[in-house]
Amino acid sequence: MQKIAIGLASKLRLLGIPTDVELSGKSLKKQMEIASTSKRVIIVAPKEYADDCVIVRNMEDGSEKQVKIDVLLNDVKSNLQL
Repeated sequence: MQKIAIGLASKLRLLGIPTDVELSGKSLKKQMEIASTSKRVIIVAPKEYADDCVIVRNMEDGSEKQVKIDVLLNDVKSNLQL
């Protein structure tokens, strides 16, 4: 999933979205703790990726939604509520 996450992060950066990628292999819980000051987190998970989706988590209220990757990239600011 790391290569996929890196590729998605590169596309987001090209669209002007500041992006970090966690590559240390920490647990998802620990990664969410590290990202707690972020507004949004995009989770690339095997099950969702199999459906060409990612999870967008709002770190301010904890809500999540599953979004098709192409839909996310076509209207990134709206899908990330920026």
